[in-house]
Amino acid sequence: MIDLLQLIKLLVKVPVSYVPQQCPYGGEVIGLGCDNSKSCECLAQGLPVLCVQRICCAYRLPNYFPAHFT
Repeated sequence: MIDLLQLIKLLVKVPVSYVPQQCPYGGEVIGLGCDNSKSCECLAQGLPVLCVQRICCAYRLPNYFPAHFT
């Protein structure tokens, strides 16, 4: 079993890039690591959702998408 110090040393060696987690068009981040929009539905509480760059985004009605998406 690995102890906490070994785990920290291991994690420090892994390169991590920070990318701000933002949804387009004013959406709200509700989860990370999605494969498609269907995988976000369980987190959305009935709101329209998109999976964008593996980020689950929820959109509040009535103005959740620009006209070219409808």
